[in-house]
Amino acid sequence: MGGLHAAIDAILAMSAERKLVADEIERVEIDLTHAVFHHGGWAAERPLTAIGAQMNIAYAVAVAIIDGAAMVAQFAPDRIDRDDVWRLIPRIHARHDPALDANSRERRLTTRLRIRFRDGSSREMVPPAGAAKPPMTNEAIAAKYRALTAGIMPEARQQAIERLVLSLDTLADIGALTRHLAESVGSPFET
Repeated sequence: MGGLHAAIDAILAMSAERKLVADEIERVEIDLTHAVFHHGGWAAERPLTAIGAQMNIAYAVAVAIIDGAAMVAQFAPDRIDRDDVWRLIPRIHARHDPALDANSRERRLTTRLRIRFRDGSSREMVPPAGAAKPPMTNEAIAAKYRALTAGIMPEARQQAIERLVLSLDTLADIGALTRHLAESVGSPFET
């Protein structure tokens, strides 16, 4: 769910500055627009399905804090049901902030995230949202591609696809790329 990305990005940016440790967190407050709150701000309950986890901001933020990632593996059934994430979820509070609804169309996914730590300190971030978000670098895109496809296809095929995509502007024929893309892949939940 696109509305979760700003909160996940905020968690990952904060973790890059100082590793977030779930046991040190007293409370996470997430202010959202009406649309994002309506679609992803509901209270998660066990058992949670993979689709439910992908739609719930508390789950996505909890797993991003604990794992330092919110990729395919974090939404696998066995990951969703682990106790560590369910101990953190009750400390994550999403709410609708009507002031965020007044943002322009480009900022309609704006999110404000605050973490209060048990030591009394806190951190706040309003990550870029929508069109205001800086574009990913080519290396960041390639790294994400590698992370998303690791384990679901042979490494040689993964590298060949990356090489071919990066040279699309000079390829005389995209047949090799098409053949690599047409091959089946494994399940990301069985890696």
